[in-house]
Amino acid sequence: MKKRVLTLALATALVATAIPAAPAKADDFDPNGSYNAYIGLQSPAFSFRNAWNEPNYGKATEYFNQVTGWSGSDAVTVPGTFTDAVIAGNGTYTVSADGLDFGDYWGSGDTLNLLFVSTDLPAGEGESAGEATTAYEISNVVVTIDGNEVDNPNGVFYDADAAKSGYAQLALANIWNSDLEALGYYNAPMSSISISFDISGFNYNKGETPSADTPAEEAPAEETPADLPKTGTAPVVLYVGLGAAMLLGGAVLAKKERA
Repeated sequence: MKKRVLTLALATALVATAIPAAPAKADDFDPNGSYNAYIGLQSPAFSFRNAWNEPNYGKATEYFNQVTGWSGSDAVTVPGTFTDAVIAGNGTYTVSADGLDFGDYWGSGDTLNLLFVSTDLPAGEGESAGEATTAYEISNVVVTIDGNEVDNPNGVFYDADAAKSGYAQLALANIWNSDLEALGYYNAPMSSISISFDISGFNYNKGETPSADTPAEEAPAEETPADLPKTGTAPVVLYVGLGAAMLLGGAVLAKKERA
């Protein structure tokens, strides 16, 4: 009976520790780390490049490094080349799409349905109506289309829906989001788009090598009260919620049976 009780408690503790971690959040930002940024877009005919973590057409698929259009139900490749960015330190970064030739895959509208920067930066807290609290700061978002800077009335605007996945996404155009003002006039269909932005909050600057993380200080060892016995084994508590309670309870039951 003693063995069975302890085995059950240990099994429960292991289940408790196996619960998947929550999506990344702002306080998960690593100031000594590096991240990635990708340009995303969608034309009026729904020719697109989706966010990097979108399961059907994201980075893990064959469609990610192209603009994908549709001929009936068949996916086709729209000419164009993407330049993404590795965000490594404080500085200015640019993502772009060049050599675009939408042809029949642009559609009949005069503006993009979507234009955004998809990142694997942890999402900020309270992303709503474009605002967020983050451990880093993005600023000076500049949109250039066919060589001409386009008025960006929203500045830094975080996509609240994208943040639900745990990652930050900057919205520049979204015809379905009434909180996002439209970009100023630009040529459509375009042959090139670039988006640049500044970021700060890292412990190092762009082009530098980050310093090693400072080791966390070890907590001082707890002193044993003078009235505790000097012999025997103290109970071990595993802080894993319900599993800890059952493990400790199992150990007590086993001790009673031995007595």
